[in-house]
Amino acid sequence: MKRVLFITYWFPPQPAAGALRTGYIAKHLREFGWEPVVLTREYSGSSDMDCRVETVAEPTWFRSQPTNGEDGTSRIRVRHPLEQRARELVKCFVRVPDDYTAWMPAALQRAFALARSTSFDAVLSSSPPPNVHFLARIISSRLKLPWIADYRDLWAGPYVPHFSKYFGPTRLRIFYAMERWLLRGAAHITAATPGHALALSQNYDRQDVDVITNASDPAVWDSIEESRPTDFRFCYTGQLYPKLRTPDVLFSAVAYLRSMRDPAGMAAHFDFFGNAPELTRASAEKHGISDAVEAHGLVERRVALGAQRKAAALVLLLNTVDADPIESANPGSKIFEYAGAKRRILALGLPDNVVDRVLRETGLGFYASDRDGCADAIRKLYDLYLRGDIEPVGRPSDWFTTPRDIARKFAAVLDLATDTRTTIPRVAT
Repeated sequence: MKRVLFITYWFPPQPAAGALRTGYIAKHLREFGWEPVVLTREYSGSSDMDCRVETVAEPTWFRSQPTNGEDGTSRIRVRHPLEQRARELVKCFVRVPDDYTAWMPAALQRAFALARSTSFDAVLSSSPPPNVHFLARIISSRLKLPWIADYRDLWAGPYVPHFSKYFGPTRLRIFYAMERWLLRGAAHITAATPGHALALSQNYDRQDVDVITNASDPAVWDSIEESRPTDFRFCYTGQLYPKLRTPDVLFSAVAYLRSMRDPAGMAAHFDFFGNAPELTRASAEKHGISDAVEAHGLVERRVALGAQRKAAALVLLLNTVDADPIESANPGSKIFEYAGAKRRILALGLPDNVVDRVLRETGLGFYASDRDGCADAIRKLYDLYLRGDIEPVGRPSDWFTTPRDIARKFAAVLDLATDTRTTIPRVAT
């Protein structure tokens, strides 16, 4: 059996959407002739992975680290404004290529140690963050191994507001040059959406970008207790970002319904699980619905799945500013998890997002782009809830592949990269 060194920052049991795809690859790759050895960051918690997993601790001084309170939820230390400004200034010069760079030296050292004791046939890395690709390129160059670069999301991206807003024009040009150099060493590139694959192909003149979509895993729900909601409660599990992905539209719709004494608005309650409980609480307070919102912070994935099953509906928040055709065509990964929860989805984002079409074609829920549309969807969900109709009529269809499908496709790319009859781009040092 061939062996691949799989470098990924996000990996189970980390409670992040990015850990789903990487976990699926590692869990099923052996079925298709490849044994993965995973190199990832250290994280507490149990995992059901039966492959070899090597973890590397990340220095805590480099970025804010959530700490657990007595109730098990996350707490983020509030920094003094001067300290925060100083850290942001350092970020511009030190955090290259991303905010998770601090683990790279130890990760690279561990990768070489693994290479000395284990024979590898290929290297696979999955981003974001993009630092894993830099690690993989160095390893593949030194060991003369083919390297497959997987993109769950873009790094520098095209010259559109979605990317240039955060990097600025100068930094974006630097990142483009870095990524162009980086990908010259990749034997193959994979991407999670056709839009991302097209962007990578056009930006870096690569004709070998394969699309391997994300997956839905119904089996993950087998051990989660079937529950009926006891009240009209929504559940959100995922990341939030100030000014980019917030619950403001959702909470403003509930406030609007409450102002009219609408039963749906009066009955609605929300459980938010994720990285930014303070952002959730601030939004709820701004719209005057703090009594209806509970922000739990980061929890283990099993806890989040249980909360989804106890809810009457699920909330899917998408980016609400600076969307471009590439990002609008990206359904993200959370919808693939939600698809197995047997609860309708209320998705909020900009018009013309592919998630709108996914929900309509699969029957999994409703999509809204503004306060009024969201209020109307909440009313519909409440009517269904009162009738005891909480499960969507649809099920994952052609939109949703399986974890085994992902592993099978990656194995095929790895087979192609290690086929001596195939011309592999030379790794430039």
